[in-house]
Amino acid sequence: YADHAVKVATAIRALGIKCLAADAYFSKVKFVSAIILAGFHIVEKLQIDTNLQWLYEGAYKGTGRPRKYNGRVDFDTDMHRFDCVGFLNEKT
Repeated sequence: YADHAVKVATAIRALGIKCLAADAYFSKVKFVSAIILAGFHIVEKLQIDTNLQWLYEGAYKGTGRPRKYNGRVDFDTDMHRFDCVGFLNEKT
């Protein structure tokens, strides 16, 4: 599916479409990276077993392998870590 989207990308962009929506089945690195490289934004529902992790931004402590992640994302308690970029209307 990603190959097809890449092949018809110029025709899709000519229609003024910048974002593609996809089901949770397509939330895989191979699909998403191909769509992004084709110049689109992608809106997807994530799979229920998706393991999102925060990237570690602290300093290296000097021993062992540098830390990559800073824990798992929890949408119930971690909303303060996200940036609000705006609202569509009063309710959204």
